[in-house]
Amino acid sequence: AAPTAAPAEAAAVTPPAASPQQQEGAAAYVRANQQYRDGNLDAAAASVQEAIDAGYTPRAGEQTPKQLHTRIQARQQTQVLQAAQREREMDQSQQREQAKALYTLGKTQYEKGDYEQARVNFQFAQDMNYKPGLFQDAPKDYIRRIDQKQAALAQSRAESDAKIAKAKADAEAQAQK
Repeated sequence: AAPTAAPAEAAAVTPPAASPQQQEGAAAYVRANQQYRDGNLDAAAASVQEAIDAGYTPRAGEQTPKQLHTRIQARQQTQVLQAAQREREMDQSQQREQAKALYTLGKTQYEKGDYEQARVNFQFAQDMNYKPGLFQDAPKDYIRRIDQKQAALAQSRAESDAKIAKAKADAEAQAQK
């Protein structure tokens, strides 16, 4: 029977160690490499620190525990950045959904004639850079219409108030004659 060869990787990371401390360091180094490959970076960082503390020195051509520690830290930082990116994307998605809900609420309020509340919701949607569908009006268009309606309503009230005041004045003048 042909002798079976041990995996090259295992042989490369388990050099003969003289002292028990060196043996513990070698075991921690092997564990750290395996944990790193498995993606268990926190455990790998702890294990490689054990190897460093034990003063483990690998064979020539192998990465040192400090080099492995640096690789682990770089991968951890990459994971943190990726998680932050996912969170930003989720926040942007939630913001888009919130802006859409405000826009829809504003449309409903506008259609019911509640222009003050509609304006507030359209302003929020606009501030959140909401872009409606192709055949829908933008929040700024609704805000412009609301402003025009409110200006026309104020003008109409002013004219009505002026007519009432003139009618009262005319009635008082008639009464004094």
